[in-house]
Amino acid sequence: MTEDQFMGNLYQRFPVTIEKGFGAHIVDVNGNEYIDCMGGYGVALVGHRNERVVKAIREQLDKIITVHSSLYNKTREKFLESLVRIAPKGLTQVHLNNSGAESVEAAIKFARKFTGKSGMVAMTGSYHGKSMGSLSITFNPKYRKSFEPLIEKVSFALYRVQA
Repeated sequence: MTEDQFMGNLYQRFPVTIEKGFGAHIVDVNGNEYIDCMGGYGVALVGHRNERVVKAIREQLDKIITVHSSLYNKTREKFLESLVRIAPKGLTQVHLNNSGAESVEAAIKFARKFTGKSGMVAMTGSYHGKSMGSLSITFNPKYRKSFEPLIEKVSFALYRVQA
């Protein structure tokens, strides 16, 4: 595949070239349809080309594409207010991130900052992303091995469901 000439060989690739998608379905360049069980690792959680999401993005693009957090923005303020309103009691502030791995990195930093401790506990079977901190608390060695050494003092707890 031509894309392999330009993209670093870091992750497993599948021999399927996707052209479009709608909802949970994706279609390759040959017209074969698949159910997208990856969803862009959560990016397309509400489906590809979700009409409400597309409409909201178009409306926002007509105003401005992004506003750095060092400046105020009424759209972001409204979103934050809505998010805090539905959050569990006591959670009154939000830290916005661009990805799941970035959120995990922030959680690791917040945990260290506010506890003063450097150890981490993650679950056996966990997957948290491909950044260094996220890989450190990802269980499967196949994701971790090529990037070691990772963050130290990580323990993996076994989760068992009691019958």
